[in-house]
Amino acid sequence: MIRYTGLNLIQINDLDMDIYLFYLREAYIHYMSLTKEGREYLEKCYIFEQTKPDRGALRERFGKKEGASNGK
Repeated sequence: MIRYTGLNLIQINDLDMDIYLFYLREAYIHYMSLTKEGREYLEKCYIFEQTKPDRGALRERFGKKEGASNGK
């Protein structure tokens, strides 16, 4: 995190917890995005974080069923 933020250890120690966790998260994402494997991992994390279905991607993959109602 020192390399990512440019802060020294004393400055990092003086950060509020929410700011520290923000920088920690951002540094982790930054360094993971530097490699192909890291980008794949981040993509999977993003997919698992989603709570609503991507209806467009589902229709593209499976197509719209004949006679299917939209639930209304």
